[in-house]
Amino acid sequence: MLDDLRRLSAGPVTAVVNTHWHWDHSFGNAAFREDSPGLPIHAHEEAAAMLSEKGAYMQGRFAESDDPHRDEVVDTELVMPDHTFSSTQALDLGDRLVELVFPGRGHTSGDIVVRVPDVDVLLAGDLIEESAKPWIGLDSYPFEWPASLDLVVGLTTNATRVIPGHGVPVDRDFVDTQRDELVAIAETVRMLAANG
Repeated sequence: MLDDLRRLSAGPVTAVVNTHWHWDHSFGNAAFREDSPGLPIHAHEEAAAMLSEKGAYMQGRFAESDDPHRDEVVDTELVMPDHTFSSTQALDLGDRLVELVFPGRGHTSGDIVVRVPDVDVLLAGDLIEESAKPWIGLDSYPFEWPASLDLVVGLTTNATRVIPGHGVPVDRDFVDTQRDELVAIAETVRMLAANG
């Protein structure tokens, strides 16, 4: 990613944002800090706590796996976010304002979205996934996830480009459809539980 930023002449990196604590969204913090010591790393307070609590555990799980990223993940220096918030935070990047918003629990307990209003872009982390169905893990909140996506939809317009955590950019309609799929999952789980 750093090589891509240099190639695009995007200028120096002034901040890092972890959309949630999972390894594929936070284990790169050290690489950015190597390039710029003291670079602020932003995350929801719950994401920072989970990374601190579970990061080494995830490395241990990878050490025992045959995952193609095993060595890279195991050798990663864990660097914790040092700028946390609970609800919203604005980042002034000089030439633009970026909004960090916690819409509620969903994929994890500390998912955030990054809104860039002047270009109508929303980076959604893994609250939205395009390349596969939403990943519902042991640390997910499937009953709350649809309501969180309601708030995400409220942050968009018909022209907003939504950047999912995995896959290609999508639009507001895609977010609505994925929200409806998550509602169906939650309703099915409730029905099955009620029926024993």
